[in-house]
Amino acid sequence: MAQHKVVFVQGPPGSGKDTVGMGLLKRHGEWLRLYQMKQPMDRALRAFFDYNSEAWVAWEANKDAPFTSVHEIPFDEDVTLRKIKIAFSEDFAKPMFGDGIFGHLAVTHLYRHVTLSRCTVITDSGFLAEAEPIINAFHPRNCMCIQLHRPGHSFENDSRSYWTAEGVKVMAVHNTNDKDMLIDLVDHGVVSWMALRV
Repeated sequence: MAQHKVVFVQGPPGSGKDTVGMGLLKRHGEWLRLYQMKQPMDRALRAFFDYNSEAWVAWEANKDAPFTSVHEIPFDEDVTLRKIKIAFSEDFAKPMFGDGIFGHLAVTHLYRHVTLSRCTVITDSGFLAEAEPIINAFHPRNCMCIQLHRPGHSFENDSRSYWTAEGVKVMAVHNTNDKDMLIDLVDHGVVSWMALRV
C-alpha cells in the first residue's frame, strides 16, 4: 500500500489537466490509472437525472451551456451542468460531510483497487482539503503535484486554486499550447519521479 504513488494534477479550467491525464494513460496504461475527485458526484447526478452514459457524456461536453430543462423538467432559471456540480459540492456534500469528503471517498476507492496499478493520476485536484486524506493515506513522499500554467487561463471566478503540502513534490509545467510537448514534459517528470521512488 505504501508504495503506491499518487500524482495530483492542478490547473485552472482549460489548462490541460484532462489532456495530461489521457496522454499519460495512453503511454503507461499498464501501470497507471486515472481517477477524478468528481467521480462520486457524477455518479450521483447521473442517477438523479436518470441519464445513460451517452446522454451524460453529451451534457459533460456542454457543461457551460445553459439548459432550460433536463428530461422535460423545467428549471426556474437557466443553469449549466458546471453550476449544478458546484452547488452539489459546495452547498450539499461539503456542508453535510466535511470539506474532505471527496478525498475520503477517493481513498476508499483507491484502497479497493490499489493493486491494479503502481500509480494513480488525479486530474482534478484543486482543493488541499480534498487532497489531504489521500496524502495522509499514501504518505507525502509517495505523492507528487503537477501544477499546470497556461496563458489566458486562471482561477478567476473559480473556488479551486493551486495548493502545496509539506513533503509533496511539486512540478510546475507551462502549457505553451503544444499538446505533445505538454505531455512529454509531464511524462518525463512523472517517470523520473517514479524511478526515484521505486
